[in-house]
Amino acid sequence: MTLEDVTHILDLLVSGEPVLGRTDSSHQFLVENCIACFSQELGPQDHVLGKVNLAWVRWCRDTKPCDMWSHWCQHTRYTQKSTAHFRRGLNDMEVDDFIWRLYMRVGVLEYLAVNMFMCSTKSPLMSFECIKWHLTDRIRRQFGLQQLPLNPTFEIGCDHCRRLTGPQNHDWRDRNIQWVNLWISGRYNTLQLGDEIVDLHHLPVYYDCYT
Repeated sequence: MTLEDVTHILDLLVSGEPVLGRTDSSHQFLVENCIACFSQELGPQDHVLGKVNLAWVRWCRDTKPCDMWSHWCQHTRYTQKSTAHFRRGLNDMEVDDFIWRLYMRVGVLEYLAVNMFMCSTKSPLMSFECIKWHLTDRIRRQFGLQQLPLNPTFEIGCDHCRRLTGPQNHDWRDRNIQWVNLWISGRYNTLQLGDEIVDLHHLPVYYDCYT
């Protein structure tokens, strides 16, 4: 999942502030936020250990349709297939079967278009406790660039996989301040245009990188 996917699929801006705020494991906080998000109040059976049951969210979707569900996928035939199924499919693909640039002829809304250059940024992405590195240097072909041998991955450390057990009364803007600052200072660190793709020869340098 890249920022380019987010722009085209969800029609969301990708150049703003990280998605951060306060979380609170108390029941009252949960109820207040569910009312704010879904215009519905949770029942005793609709949550457990401070988490909302997915069945309740689906009930909200089906009983009170609103703009929030405009991108909701109703079909589940793909989500029911195993990871091995998709791996076999990828392994069986030939060079000409794979479409590197999915969005070449797909337009975006005018207010989104001005931020499309941000889609190739090499920066941390944040959503509350979740920190991910946007590894665009590993998918350069998606942006029409020659794929170079890969550098070592950027290590986020313990922030990459936080265990959310026990009370979670935090303001993630404060807890993730180092990543927020890195996003602010480095979000314009985008992939630079290079040589156009001329062939797909199996060069030894790529084989060495792969092995």
